[in-house]
Amino acid sequence: MQYRILWIDDKYKEFDNFLDTAATKQIEMLCFDNATDGLASLKSNLKDIDAIILDGKFYLDANDAENDVTSDKAFGLVAKYLDGEKNKGNYIPWFIYSGQTHFAKESHVLVETLGESAFGDGRVFDKNIIEDDEFFNTIISAVKESTAFKIRNKYSAIFQIVDDNYLGKTEEDRIMTIIKNLESSVDDYKSNDLFTPIRKILE
Repeated sequence: MQYRILWIDDKYKEFDNFLDTAATKQIEMLCFDNATDGLASLKSNLKDIDAIILDGKFYLDANDAENDVTSDKAFGLVAKYLDGEKNKGNYIPWFIYSGQTHFAKESHVLVETLGESAFGDGRVFDKNIIEDDEFFNTIISAVKESTAFKIRNKYSAIFQIVDDNYLGKTEEDRIMTIIKNLESSVDDYKSNDLFTPIRKILE
């Protein structure tokens, strides 16, 4: 089974062993050194990303990367976006993977504020301590428990026709909404909520 993970870290090019371990786990890594490019990729591939890894500090944009200027703002920008997507029902497991002392070993206001949206109630994974194999196994376990991942695998045949040659990629959200409602453990969900997305797909 293939997993797709987006990783934003200003030093990702120095972690060859980390990327090699990911490959052995059938993980495709999309790597960026700055928040602007990472977010652009995430927004255009949101439904295809299984998990996200964030360093504690990285570049805000390409200009900062060129000048080697990292900041907490870059982390906050991405973390807030992920929190917003979670509130819209688009939760993607995300992980803080940092060697920075104030992220890995001390309290940090952004981690405390947004950390509950991350896996493990805001646990920070220390690059200097955790083994790559253990870290990736933790990520895969979280991905397998996510609702979207379960639905995509259970109904893989349906999602195979959600492309521009058949139903069209734009129908993916509507199909996901229908299946989430059908799979819901809530007994009293309104069947009327399904009519609009079904009608739109038929149109």
